[in-house]
Amino acid sequence: MYEVKSGVADPTRFGEILEVNGVREMLHWEDPYCKLINGTDGSIFPAFVTKHRIIRVFSEDTCRSIHLTYQKDVDYFGVKALRFHLAPEMMAAPELNPDNQCFATNSRNRSGLMDIAPCKKGIPISFIT
Repeated sequence: MYEVKSGVADPTRFGEILEVNGVREMLHWEDPYCKLINGTDGSIFPAFVTKHRIIRVFSEDTCRSIHLTYQKDVDYFGVKALRFHLAPEMMAAPELNPDNQCFATNSRNRSGLMDIAPCKKGIPISFIT
């Protein structure tokens, strides 16, 4: 269950998640950065998105917040839109992106692979991009 911002006071923050299942941070990670819940659930986005905006999304599947960056303009059946994609540094090995160090729970962590067992009750699951 998510508690989200309505966007009434600030439309640029519409859909931002405040709590997931009654908590304001991901408790399975040790570092404050990794515990953050930032952005929407990915099904809705705030108003006034531009090419220069970083779109933040909380991914419950990977138990972490990620961000998307502008990739290119697209035309979808006559509707002009902006395409955003997962920023490559989000799934980089900790040696390449030190921000990911707090997600590196074992020696198998490398670019494109993330051990999500700590948030999946110890089940040996890895997320691969």
